[in-house]
Amino acid sequence: EADKNRLLAMNLSTGEKAYITEHFDYNTDAFIWNADNKSLFLIACVEAKTHIFSADLQTKEVKPVTQGVHDYTSVALGDGKLIATRQSMSQPTEIYSVDIASGNATELSFENKDILEQIKMGAVEERWIPTTDGKKMLTWVVYPPD
Repeated sequence: EADKNRLLAMNLSTGEKAYITEHFDYNTDAFIWNADNKSLFLIACVEAKTHIFSADLQTKEVKPVTQGVHDYTSVALGDGKLIATRQSMSQPTEIYSVDIASGNATELSFENKDILEQIKMGAVEERWIPTTDGKKMLTWVVYPPD
């Protein structure tokens, strides 16, 4: 695709380029090197959910680190964990620590805690609807807060 954001790495000594996300069908954004210098972490939107992925430089395998109905908007590496900002349809942006092995996220900032404690946010449901041309279309049902 002409408008696809691709991720390539270049060996500065040899000038050799490697297309890291060649077999990954999604746009890549906001990448950062892993401490081992053998892989990268990147953000990509898959089925309307933006998550953190790891990309191996040798195998070019891209694997999800996080999952869930929310969006990661930035990522940094810190002390063996990822530090990332995350938001959803039910929660404003906050800062999280993400365990690289499990993908479990722990909230670090609680900027909106006082407001959110006063509101019971409504449920958010992902629904796939068949289209007239035989494809599937993602829709969201967002229920109002109580």
